[in-house]
Amino acid sequence: MSDAYFADPQQISTGYKLLNDAAVHAAELAEAFGQLRGDQVDWTGWDSWGRAVRPDVAKEFETILNTVTAISEAVTGIERGVYGGLQSINQTQEGIITAIHESTGGPKH
Repeated sequence: MSDAYFADPQQISTGYKLLNDAAVHAAELAEAFGQLRGDQVDWTGWDSWGRAVRPDVAKEFETILNTVTAISEAVTGIERGVYGGLQSINQTQEGIITAIHESTGGPKH
């Protein structure tokens, strides 16, 4: 096994774009769910049964909203981490290429 490090920025960029799409959709889902929450809690009605179960239904919807929001934030965090890693890889590769060219008298970037 080699100690060499290899990174393919193009493949990482493709993965980043997929994560970005997932982050956007997760945020949209959380926002849409939050907007629907009030309507969904009202389905219980206003009779004695509806009033009795409404707090439980509201609590369940709050739990779901918190979960969807946490997933959205997690995916966004991963996406940002991948983007930061990609930037670091690109900068490192550019620096190495520049150093090679400078040491050999080749073109500078």
